[in-house]
Amino acid sequence: MAIRVGLIGFGLSGRIFHVPFVLNDAEMELAYVCSSKPDEVKAILSDWSASDWRAPVAVVLPSVEAVFQADDVDLVVITTPNKLHFDQAKQALEHGKHVLLEKPSVTSVEEIEALCILAKQKGLVFCVYQNRRFDGDFQRLQALIAGGELGELKQLESRFDRFRPAPQVRWREEPGVGAGIFWDLGRICWIRLCVC
Repeated sequence: MAIRVGLIGFGLSGRIFHVPFVLNDAEMELAYVCSSKPDEVKAILSDWSASDWRAPVAVVLPSVEAVFQADDVDLVVITTPNKLHFDQAKQALEHGKHVLLEKPSVTSVEEIEALCILAKQKGLVFCVYQNRRFDGDFQRLQALIAGGELGELKQLESRFDRFRPAPQVRWREEPGVGAGIFWDLGRICWIRLCVC
């Protein structure tokens, strides 16, 4: 039986990263999509159906609550604006759903600890998705460190650059908690690895 996925958020991350993973795994099925732009989602899904790509037959739901309340959803994938992550992940866990939460996970250590505790209490899987962690260079570095081939690690310097000659106008670029490059590259994601 396939893992039935409810996707919340159909922006860049949901559409480009998560949907292809789900569609290319025979053990997963994209059951529902919830977005602030349901008409756009329906149009995109319709276009995909007309192409050669493995098109999802997902139902577009009107609210996140509808995803949480769907009895046939096993896993909720959350790809909404960062400031919504904690409340949505908490609700999904409270409804007995496993959660894959797009990075950055939340906006405080207290929030990530609360989600970890709730998931453990409910016997659910809660995972923060950091797409870079699956890249070959990161996997290799992790193996080298774990195998002791680099000796005792005293310091690690890592760098991400994002050049944009003109800033885009999206929630990610707005000022505030959970926005900007610092948050987007997963500051709390790294803290989560230390506390859970």
